[in-house]
This record gives sequence, C-alpha cells and structure tokens, in this order.
Amino acid sequence: LKKIYLAAGYTDLRRGMDDALSFLREEDGPNQGTLREGDGFLLHGSPVSASLAAAVMNGKYVNAVPLYRLEQEFLRYGLAITRQNMANWMIRLGEEYLAVLYDHLHSLLYSYHVIQADETPVLVNRDGRSAGSKSYMWVYRSGHMYPEKQIILRVHL
Repeated sequence: LKKIYLAAGYTDLRRGMDDALSFLREEDGPNQGTLREGDGFLLHGSPVSASLAAAVMNGKYVNAVPLYRLEQEFLRYGLAITRQNMANWMIRLGEEYLAVLYDHLHSLLYSYHVIQADETPVLVNRDGRSAGSKSYMWVYRSGHMYPEKQIILRVHL
C-alpha cells in the first residue's frame, strides 16, 4: 500500500504508481497488502496522504463540493476513491488531529482574562431525539484585548 500525493490538480504517486493504482482502481479489487507501523501514513490502514486529505478538506469544506462530485473528479484521474472512504477520512482525521488543535486552542482561550460567549438555541435532529428538538450552540472568542491572538471556537450540544 502506497501513499497518494495530490499536487496542482494531478496525482503524483511517489512510491510506486502501479501499487497505488492497483489499490485504488475498482477493477483490481481490494488490496492484498498490509501496513506496518511507521510507514508514514496519516491514518493506519489507509493510503491517504496529507496532500490528498487537504485536497478533500478544501474541496468539501472550503469550496462546498459534495463528496460524490469529488469522487467523480478522482475517477477522472483514474483513482477509485469512494465518498464513504473520504467521509471516514474526514471523521478520523478530525478525531485524531483536529481535536488536538481544538483542545489546545480551548485551553489557550480559557487562560485569557476576558473571553466573549454567545449561547444560541437551535433546532436539530440528532442523538435519537425527535425532529425539531432544542439544542444549543455556543461560540466563544477572545476579546479585543488580544488582537494578535484571536481565537473563535464553536460548541454544539
């Protein structure tokens, strides 16, 4: 299993094009290889590289491109990356990497003498509750006393 690097709109399969493509092409079936610890992959058991993860995050969260359209785009490159895989990557990367950043920013924010907060009730469908159940969204931010260290965090409960 090899990492896939995405650069400037094309794929650069740096550690063996044939191996990576055989893993990703639909007609080749599932990969028979195994990953070893220390192979440098972002997620154990996955070929996602930092550049590929960044491309998926940018497409989905910055450019608002649905995952099914990203899936079609990768197919044009000859890569069969399913939207389910991309969704799982985003969830796992958020849990393993972005949660650490969020926790660090949270602790920094609470070390400030003054913070601002806003509580807004929202209607959501989640956690098995009925449609339109009331939940809350909190937004915390550092105040104007810290212009060089602005932090804004959101919490949905």
